[in-house]
Amino acid sequence: MNVTIENRKNKTLNLRIRQEDRDLIDRAAKVKGKTVTEYVLDTIKRDAENTLLEHSFMVVSPEVFDAFVAKLDDPAAP
Repeated sequence: MNVTIENRKNKTLNLRIRQEDRDLIDRAAKVKGKTVTEYVLDTIKRDAENTLLEHSFMVVSPEVFDAFVAKLDDPAAP
């Protein structure tokens, strides 16, 4: 039986960074008990998710929120 691996890692991301940045990343990865790749990927993904979340919520005044909730509570028109 052949099994196709759907989640195979086949993309690369290359970065040019300063030596002191690399040293910092290496130390942080070691403290976390991760490879540099695991550490960088986890950190970048978490930041990307947070960035998208920050841009997907709307902040509204209490009055606007109350009006919205009132509309939700209104019975549907026949």
